[in-house]
Amino acid sequence: MKKKQLLQLGLTEEISIKVLALYKEEQSVFIPKARFDEINQKKKELEWQVMHQKEQIDEMRGSNLICQKLKEEMLGLLWQAGQEKKKDEEKYRDVLLYSLLLERLSSYKYAELIFEKMDKQRLVLTPEGEVLGAEEEIERVRTAYQELFGLKNK
Repeated sequence: MKKKQLLQLGLTEEISIKVLALYKEEQSVFIPKARFDEINQKKKELEWQVMHQKEQIDEMRGSNLICQKLKEEMLGLLWQAGQEKKKDEEKYRDVLLYSLLLERLSSYKYAELIFEKMDKQRLVLTPEGEVLGAEEEIERVRTAYQELFGLKNK
């Protein structure tokens, strides 16, 4: 609205100035519809992004819990595998010791009894497959159980 239009409507100059001042004041409070629509659209997009990001965070928390459980399970399995490996290595050591010592004791009639009397904790198996302390242990058993050391009849 313009001052000229107000004067044509029959308002005085003083009143038309006041009306224009009020009109300007009111117009400063309002925003154009296009701007309102733009801001409203932006608000809706941001709300959607926030909602979508909350969903993603919840999914990530769930994934994180799953990862944590899998990690704990994996550590448990690794520990279990380590224990089984130790048992297998111990069994391998025992079998190897048994075969190496029985080979040494094969000339005696009661080789298995002699082997049973030996203290296996005193024996050390080297990576090369040698048994350290075997001779000392055989001597110890020989002094304690002389009757077991009879030679085999051929």
